[in-house]
Amino acid sequence: MCGPGWRNARFWEQVWLWPLSLAQRAG
Repeated sequence: MCGPGWRNARFWEQVWLWPLSLAQRAG
């Protein structure tokens, strides 16, 4: 697994998790 597909999935995973973690921090 060294193609752009998993890298893209990884990127979008961060994109979704980042604002969620920020929202939880903001409480």
